[in-house]
Amino acid sequence: MIFQNNLKPHTIYEPRETSRQAVKQQLVQQLETGQLTPANANLWLLLRQQAALPYLFTDQRLATLTAAFTQQTADPYTATTQALVQAAGEIIQMKKFEMDSWLS
Repeated sequence: MIFQNNLKPHTIYEPRETSRQAVKQQLVQQLETGQLTPANANLWLLLRQQAALPYLFTDQRLATLTAAFTQQTADPYTATTQALVQAAGEIIQMKKFEMDSWLS
């Protein structure tokens, strides 16, 4: 879709509902089978960082999936990735505030 800001138009990707459901289903399947890929582990970390997981899963389902994620990612790689996700989230948020104040 085309997104127009006050500078110039940009083409951005906006996922459709079928794409969202397919990604969610793949993530759940990998968590349940114990075959979580690094890409989906990173996706889980990003969704957790953005506090989006409660919007995707019921409380009981989220607790089960969180336990599966914790069990499958008990390694230093995940801790390092989580630290990077937090730092990136803070940087992105600050850049958004800078852009918003600049455009105002």
